[in-house]
Amino acid sequence: MKKIELALKRGLFYLLSAIFKRWFGNMPMIELEQKHIEGCEVLINRDLLLQKLPKNAAVAEIGVENALFSERIMTICKPAHLDLNDWWLDKQTYQTSLSRMKQYSNVTFHKSKSVDYLKSKTDNTLDWVYLDTDHTYPTTKAELEEAHRVIREDGMICGHDYTSVDYSGLKKYGVVEAVNEFCMTYNYKFLYLTHEASRHISFVIQKIKNP
Repeated sequence: MKKIELALKRGLFYLLSAIFKRWFGNMPMIELEQKHIEGCEVLINRDLLLQKLPKNAAVAEIGVENALFSERIMTICKPAHLDLNDWWLDKQTYQTSLSRMKQYSNVTFHKSKSVDYLKSKTDNTLDWVYLDTDHTYPTTKAELEEAHRVIREDGMICGHDYTSVDYSGLKKYGVVEAVNEFCMTYNYKFLYLTHEASRHISFVIQKIKNP
């Protein structure tokens, strides 16, 4: 029975891999170099990550949903200003976000697609951004490239779900592929990675300074 069960599991894995490939296409599998992870610190969770990020900063959270993490940003990071961007297709979720953040006068809501929001921003105006949208390779790639333009010279790009698959929703992510490719192309390195057991890992990257 164990051999049959193992064979069934393998068959299901290969079937899902084929389905993912058909749905999401081929994505670049790029391995990082040592310089891209040199000095990277592993943290237990996102709250500890937020404690490491600059305070009194110009910040944008892109992919907000119900603003639960936005509250954590305000509480822990105390930004000078926080832009909240989401498409908010669900009206109730949007109203929940507005209600949750109404106490803060330094928060601005931007209801649009993530890349459109980033394209609307002036160069070098944000200290850090946190990306948490659809996690597909094309979207994440475009967001990273626009964020690179928008953040200041020593700014940081942060994001959620640096992982390959959302098993609960049987969804193939492209965040690992997009982030690794971006680090290689634009010479960024990892400053922090979180280590949640759920594997919904957050990352922080920053441009490598020339010696």
